[in-house]
Amino acid sequence: MRSNSRFKIYTVIFVLFFLEAAVSNRLRICFASPGFLLIAVIFFGFHFGMARGAETGLVAGILRDVFCLTNFGVNTFSFLLIGALAGYLRKKLDRENFITEFFISAGAVFISGISFFELPRFAINSAGGFWLIIFYKSLYTGLVAPPLFLILRKIFGPKGTTRI
Repeated sequence: MRSNSRFKIYTVIFVLFFLEAAVSNRLRICFASPGFLLIAVIFFGFHFGMARGAETGLVAGILRDVFCLTNFGVNTFSFLLIGALAGYLRKKLDRENFITEFFISAGAVFISGISFFELPRFAINSAGGFWLIIFYKSLYTGLVAPPLFLILRKIFGPKGTTRI
C-alpha cells in the first residue's frame, strides 16, 4: 500500500471518529445515532478488499475502544470482522448500489450491537428497549451510509480505480 493512500485512509478514520464523538449526540433520533466509523470500515472493505477492510476495522475499533467506556476489545473485534466481511463480499455484491449500502450498513450495526459483550450493556442502559434502539440505530446508519459512501468515493475514486 502506498503510504500516501494509507495516510489518507487513517485521516478519514480519525476525522470520522471525531465527527462521531462530537456531532452524533446532536444527531440522535430515538436514542440512536449513526455509526460513521462502521460505515467507513465497510466502505474500505468494499473498496480495497478484505485485508484493508480488516486493517481499517482494527484501527477504528481500537480507536473506539480506547476512548469509549465499553469492554475493551469488543469494538476492535466486531469492526475487524465487519471490515473483513465487507472485503469478502466485495466481489459478490454490487458495491455502488443504494440498497446494498443500506442493508450491509444496517446489518453490520445490528450484528455489532447484539454481540455477546454488548448485549448486557445495552439491555441495562435502555431499560428494556434494547431491540428498539438497535433497530433505530441500524435504520439510521443504513440511511446515512449511501451519502457517506458517495463522499468517500469522491475522495478515493470509483471502484476498481484505486490501487493500494
